[in-house]
Order: sequence, then C-alpha cells, then structure tokens
Amino acid sequence: MKAFSIDLEWFRCPDGYRLVPRGSMGRDGPPMDRIVASSDRTDAYRPFDHFDSLYKEFAKVRKADDLLGFVKRFGLLEKGPDYDADFWPGDEGEPVFGGVSEYEGNSVPKYLTQARLFREILLTKEKGPKSVAAFFRSHKEFGIGSSLTLVANPSTGVGFALTSGNLIQGLKFQLAQSLFGTTIIRACRWCGGLFEAGAGAKVKVRKDSTFCCREHSVLYHSHKRSKGDR
Repeated sequence: MKAFSIDLEWFRCPDGYRLVPRGSMGRDGPPMDRIVASSDRTDAYRPFDHFDSLYKEFAKVRKADDLLGFVKRFGLLEKGPDYDADFWPGDEGEPVFGGVSEYEGNSVPKYLTQARLFREILLTKEKGPKSVAAFFRSHKEFGIGSSLTLVANPSTGVGFALTSGNLIQGLKFQLAQSLFGTTIIRACRWCGGLFEAGAGAKVKVRKDSTFCCREHSVLYHSHKRSKGDR
C-alpha cells in the first residue's frame, strides 16, 4: 500500500517542445542548453494519478535527447523562466552587476544531473537503509518541502496526500515512496536499464537476477561466448 498519494495538476504543451542549444539566442544566451515549449498553449493533466512509476522513467534519462523525449511525454520539470545575473569586473576588480537575463524552459544540465542522482539512489537501495540515508545526507539538493493533508480514501477511509508544486518535486516524492518497500532496483548487465527484482517487483524477476529479462541474459552470455571463441 502506498504511504501517501501525490497531488499535482500539471501541464503539457500540445505543440511540443524543442531543444535550444547553448549560445544560440544572441549575447551568448542561453548559458546552457535548454528545453522550451513550442507555444504558450497548455493542456492540464494529473501525472501521478496515471503513472505510478514515473520516477523510473525519469531515472532512464542520460542525455539531452532522452530529456527532451521525457518532457514531450510528461511536460517540463518545473515552470520557467530561470534567471541568470550578469556581472563584470569593475575598475578596482570588484564585481559590477550588469542586469538579469531571463530564459524560458528548463536547463538540460540541471535535470541530467537530477536524473543521474535518481539512478544512483535507486541502485544504492540494495546496500540497505544506512547507505540510502548517507546518500541523502550527502546530496542536499534532494531536500524538498511539501504540504501534507488528510484525504478521503475508498480503501482505508482516509489517507495522506502530499501537495507537489511542480513535476520534479512530485517525482522526488514518488522516488522516496519507492525506497520504503523491499523491492530491489538493479541495472541490467546487458542493456543498462533499471529493473525491479525480488518481492514486490511488478514483473517476476528473481532477487539475485542481474538481468531485466531472460532474453537479455541469453544475449549477454551468447555475446560473451562469441568473444571467447575469437
């Protein structure tokens, strides 16, 4: 049973999203690659009412194209814009404030880092709760605020709901909830994808398995034998 539900109404742009490369907008802006909406139109939806493992989809993101694909499906991770302050050295070497630049959308480097942290903590779970706690202590960026409320629940009468301010915050709530259970997360030795193993796994996989499916185990060992025959 879930410890809490996640309350978030979010948005997607029906006209899609695009990647804006670093320095492609004049005056050397934006200062990093960004993903922006193709228009101001939005469609509202409730992601955590429909996707109970969305955090795992985000953890699969490894490069800019992956992040763009994720945003196209689920929307921006948080509402823009972001701001970047400009400073120049003054006559006596002190920094001089030169104004603020505004950039729409989401920073690609920022959220590639977040996705990597999702993968790392999921793989840390196998080492036990002390390792997970140590990971959280060493990564302050995982700290999030929330609003906890009691809500009606047809199964239990009442339950807890966390109100999320944006998609990345909701993903962190969902990730945290996954860490409460006994299911182990591993990276497949063949494809590198994350998969669940042991009790609670949605797809039956042995607890000691190092492959996400039997087919990938066969491919891995076949490839290993073919290399040994050379």
